Amino acid sequence: MIMDKKYDLRIIELSLHNFMNVADGRVKLSCSKDKQRNFGHSDILGIYGQNGSGKTAFIHALAIIKTCLMGQKLNDEVAAYIKKDASSMTIHIGFSACVDEEIWDIFYDVTIQQVQDDNQAKAQISAERISVCNGKNRKQTWISSDSLNVLRPKKNFNSLLKANNIALQVKKGIVQSQGRSFIFSNELYKSMEAIKNRDSISQARFILMQLKTFATEYLYIIGIKDIGFINLSILMPFYFHIQDNNTHSFGTIAIPIDGPATIPQNACKTVETLINDMNSVLTFLIPDFQLEMQNIGDELDLQGRKMKRIELVSLRNGQAIPLKYESEGIKKILSILHVFVGAFNDSSMTVAIDEFDAGVFEYLLGEILDIFQKSGKGQLIFTSHNLRPLELLDRDFIVFTTTNPKNRYIRLKNVKSNNNLRDFYYRTILLGGQDENLYHETNQYRLQYALRKAGHHGEN
Repeated sequence: MIMDKKYDLRIIELSLHNFMNVADGRVKLSCSKDKQRNFGHSDILGIYGQNGSGKTAFIHALAIIKTCLMGQKLNDEVAAYIKKDASSMTIHIGFSACVDEEIWDIFYDVTIQQVQDDNQAKAQISAERISVCNGKNRKQTWISSDSLNVLRPKKNFNSLLKANNIALQVKKGIVQSQGRSFIFSNELYKSMEAIKNRDSISQARFILMQLKTFATEYLYIIGIKDIGFINLSILMPFYFHIQDNNTHSFGTIAIPIDGPATIPQNACKTVETLINDMNSVLTFLIPDFQLEMQNIGDELDLQGRKMKRIELVSLRNGQAIPLKYESEGIKKILSILHVFVGAFNDSSMTVAIDEFDAGVFEYLLGEILDIFQKSGKGQLIFTSHNLRPLELLDRDFIVFTTTNPKNRYIRLKNVKSNNNLRDFYYRTILLGGQDENLYHETNQYRLQYALRKAGHHGEN
């Protein structure tokens, strides 16, 4: 085990408790069935169900996990995700890492509570724990922190607690009040670095580093709000992951598209690279379409830094059109394409997209997912209303939401190999046959009456 080496990592399961409209829900991803976690091959999770049934909750939970692992502050709105009749919510997530040809399963549990104090973060972490199972040993807690204990197990952190117990308590109080994870905080990591020759602490640091690197560089969560600017034609967010022998850059870059934009020169180089990468694929997705960054000129900002004035345009048969005038569907494809390509080629990369089908032509959606299923290497998690993928994807890649908040996610049972999953899903909605109901039936007569009544104000 090389401490500073980056190992392949992927998600194997996620559970929610008292999270939004999910009292309890658990999903095990398809790769969890394989002893080697199917590294080097695609792993897909598509979540389907009626509106308001817990699909977006799954994506929100992944975003919260990413924030925790990165050691960043939870948004105050996270406090509103706690189920109304509960005092806290819990997220459990499982990862698998391929460490020197050995599979390690790593589990992270985090409990979040709401705090009514204007001087503190509204959403705070009250307890968190990391457990590990490396195949040779049973699942063990490697590091945990809660309201009663700064760090546990004591046998692993005895030397650290003896030297820094009071200081750690103070640091934890500050970190917690800011809505950050103490386990993944830089404050704890620096304290652990100071303790030498302790295998248990070194191993804990190794796990923390792997998870933080994965969350920062290889986990992309794309929600509805994240690409909302597309609909306004003001900003164009590009999610990117550039990695070669000389460069490793990642993240999101937002380019104004409501007119020419001024951006730093280094950002200009990043945009050029990702546009070149995407154009090689765009030819096959959108006929006669290419993206171009037009260089208008050089400028200096108020601090004297060199800037580029550019405008993003689409090229169709050689004719340039400002990108703002393209359809929402095309702009969405452009926004997420680069990280989709990254997940296609990197077994350690996970991309989660809420409402992946929005604005995307049904047949194209199916083709993209089918190709990812057959030839991809990374993980793709998505929610969708379009049922075309049900006809193409392996049934183990599909999860359905239920009407039961205490068992929110299920896979359909008794599906035969020659069954069309799309047709089977429709029949299940109409006739049942599963352990849970998948749809709150719409009473057409009552709906018709309600619509009629709503349109006649003041009439009886």
